[in-house]
Amino acid sequence: MTVRPLPFRPPPMRDELLSSWMGRLAKANHCSVEELCGYLGLGQGRVPECASDLRTANWAMLCGAVQRSPDEIVSMSDVSTNGTV
Repeated sequence: MTVRPLPFRPPPMRDELLSSWMGRLAKANHCSVEELCGYLGLGQGRVPECASDLRTANWAMLCGAVQRSPDEIVSMSDVSTNGTV
């Protein structure tokens, strides 16, 4: 499935957590966080709080929609695992 980039993609602020950035993405794109998570292919239907929550993510969908690399996304998570995605 090809996903289109989100129309509005505010860049993450320095040291911003993924949950905060996802909230800003949702607000900028006039949708709920739950709707955004569904569009981004995040299986749990909520904002990932730690890197281990990202294991079920559809990375092609997520990275394509937000125009960020997996490393950039993982670096915003609260707790990272051993650096693997």
